[in-house]
Amino acid sequence: MRKPRALAPGDRIAVVAPASPFQTEELHAGIEEIRTLGFEPSYEMSVFERTTYTAGDPELRAGALRNAWQDPAVTGIIAARGGYGSVQLLPLLSEADFDG
Repeated sequence: MRKPRALAPGDRIAVVAPASPFQTEELHAGIEEIRTLGFEPSYEMSVFERTTYTAGDPELRAGALRNAWQDPAVTGIIAARGGYGSVQLLPLLSEADFDG
């Protein structure tokens, strides 16, 4: 399993939406704050998906989290918003998704 390290200026931080949807303006403000702090934000366009009360279907959200974790250029991951929908990802993820 990948061991965490302290973030450094210039590191890429992936923003994922594992749970509830959010206001687009709030995401853009958060992205700018990440830049202001000296990091390079990234996100998949799927972060803007909406399915009733979640930010897309569970498979899409789990896939985005998995992709961020497995991307060697990403050194940190931040959730755009937390909430109830996060638990829906658990059955779709395995320990193997986070090895390496």
